[in-house]
Amino acid sequence: MRLSSQLGWEEAQDLILIQLFADGPGDNIDRTWVSDLFEDSPNIERLCLGTSYIKILSAGIYPQVQLKAIKYLKLDGVDFNEARELLFIISLLLGSSSNLETLIIKCNSMAVELQQISKVFDYSNCYFNQLQDVKITVTTSYKPALDLIRFVFARSPTLKILTFRVGHGLNQLDASVLLSISCDLLQMDRASPRAEVRFLYDDLQRPNLF
Repeated sequence: MRLSSQLGWEEAQDLILIQLFADGPGDNIDRTWVSDLFEDSPNIERLCLGTSYIKILSAGIYPQVQLKAIKYLKLDGVDFNEARELLFIISLLLGSSSNLETLIIKCNSMAVELQQISKVFDYSNCYFNQLQDVKITVTTSYKPALDLIRFVFARSPTLKILTFRVGHGLNQLDASVLLSISCDLLQMDRASPRAEVRFLYDDLQRPNLF
């Protein structure tokens, strides 16, 4: 179904897939319509959001309804440098935790020294009992991503595989940094005894498997 501002309430109720992407910064996007769409679409099972819509939804208009039916969540263009976007991710994860099976996050922010988000997750009783596949890609901001990975590992008893890809933004880092990331991933507690992690670095031809 092609989404438009003329989408009726009954049609929105039947939506199970929403993909929202924009070529520009999103200045011309009707924010009220976006918020109403989520309020009226409680049965969404697959949600894909691009950078512009992530920024809009994290800018104080995110609907209060929890999207509990989500099984597939893709966030393409998150900025870990923005506290409100981190909170938006947390809100989505907390709301969809009961049914979420696949989680894909791509972060475009370039900073490395970013705020830690582990303390936020520590206070949550959220568990991902259906989550099996996680893919997280970063350019340079690996530290908050590691916090998120640590949380996912600890709260996902059925997790099968987590793929963590670090982009070309870390090309200048020495091997000790990559080794530190590998060791951190290896030492994380895992609720799932079957969970496997693939650590990919864009300059390496083969992934490290743990």
